[in-house]
Amino acid sequence: MPDKDAIRSELEATRAAYHELLRSLSNDDWSKQSGNPEMTVKELMWHVAWATSWMASSVDAVKSGKSTRIPSFLVEPGRKLAMRWLARSATPERAAQKYDEAHASLLTKLDSVSDDDWSREATRFGEVRSVAWYFGHVREHFDEHASDVRAVLAISEAPS
Repeated sequence: MPDKDAIRSELEATRAAYHELLRSLSNDDWSKQSGNPEMTVKELMWHVAWATSWMASSVDAVKSGKSTRIPSFLVEPGRKLAMRWLARSATPERAAQKYDEAHASLLTKLDSVSDDDWSREATRFGEVRSVAWYFGHVREHFDEHASDVRAVLAISEAPS
């Protein structure tokens, strides 16, 4: 069985890292292209907050065995379009609030997971995922995109 205390600690550390990264961004950084050529810093920071919320809601879907039936070839283009649309009016304050709401939801979901739930699986956007996977993926997802945001900070700090 996964250790709920260890998961809670990792979620808390990830939340702190998200806020630290968010605070390190200037207003100019917010609008820059990130290290991911398809997203700005604003879009990436919003994506991380939004995806954390989505992961929390996916826990309940997987626990109940609900799969998504979206064709896999539509998933990535749809995700990119959705992030651009959803992030259009994002601000650092709104991103922080969105992340905190998602984090609180994840902690509530964590408390509700029974021993039998951890291995439950469902197909979500073309991939089989377990309840345990969603809790473990929060940190991985943040780390993946934080490096793209930090790439902009490194460029900003380089001597002219």
